[in-house]
Amino acid sequence: MAVNRMLPKKGVVPNSWEIRLNNLFGEADWKAFFYRKPVDKDLFGDHFPESKIPDIFQNLSDYVTNRLSSVFHKVHEKPLLLKNRTGSPLFLLCFASGNPKGSPIAIRIAQYIINKSSHGN
Repeated sequence: MAVNRMLPKKGVVPNSWEIRLNNLFGEADWKAFFYRKPVDKDLFGDHFPESKIPDIFQNLSDYVTNRLSSVFHKVHEKPLLLKNRTGSPLFLLCFASGNPKGSPIAIRIAQYIINKSSHGN
């Protein structure tokens, strides 16, 4: 979840981090997916700064899955969210297959792993 740490709550991403996130995601449109534009104004008529969306992990999962599906033949729709003992998210385990013939079985295997892991077995 290093990506989450590189997305400050106030929406002001340092330039060096922005370059790294652009390289990681392969495009520069990621900011629109993780930050909401301010609609309200403060007492002085200025807009509030951008802020990170509340459910960042679900949105991050959706964004990464969408990006992977633009590159790979088949991608499992729901990545496995790996958490630590206290329940804080650590990693997002995504499954993707680039081989058209092997994709169906690869996705079935991924589904088996996700089901087994999410049930604690």
